[in-house]
Amino acid sequence: TLEVTTTLARLGQLAAGRATNWQRFCTRTPEALGLLIRAAHTLPAETVENTLALLAAALSAPPRPASSAKGDAPRREKSSASQGGGRGKKGVESESDEEDEQEASGASSQGKMVLGDPAVALLEAHPLLDWLITNLALESRSATVRALACKVISGIAAHLSSAGGRRARLLQRVLHVVPTLPSLGQNASQLLEMLAGLVTQVRSDESSAEAALVEALPGAPPRG
Repeated sequence: TLEVTTTLARLGQLAAGRATNWQRFCTRTPEALGLLIRAAHTLPAETVENTLALLAAALSAPPRPASSAKGDAPRREKSSASQGGGRGKKGVESESDEEDEQEASGASSQGKMVLGDPAVALLEAHPLLDWLITNLALESRSATVRALACKVISGIAAHLSSAGGRRARLLQRVLHVVPTLPSLGQNASQLLEMLAGLVTQVRSDESSAEAALVEALPGAPPRG
């Protein structure tokens, strides 16, 4: 168990440090996310926090660029100088790293998520998602586990498209636990905060859908 916990912790550190690469991996290998949620369900309790951290990292928003393009210029010049005009292995790695950063930067500026829809859909439809909502996001004794589980649910919601009522269906699954909230007191605070954000997203989806419907009606005035 100690070896598994240590390995998951190291993976979590790598995923947090290179979030875009981790999200790309999960996009190419969505079954890895299914394996993680099953691991949270079956492995000993001490591994749950690290497992959820990996799930949350996969669902996080792209990192914002640390500096402007002007500030990046010296770094690029230094990278080019180190390559010496050649295309050795080291230079290729530097170029790949720079492309990763530029892609993450572009995704952030455009408000796009990196994780692909098949991977998100796998979590959205996973049979253990209701267990994660109830047993981890709501009933776990650990505040860290509750917060990470809520972050996973919020991440799924953020990646869902506004069309098709997908966020609304996720909201209904979370609402099933509402009758138990009074008995949990302060332990329900993380889930309530996550629920409020999800309700806001669903309302925004509905308003957008309604506006699109009105605009599509014959004789509707164009948007100003």
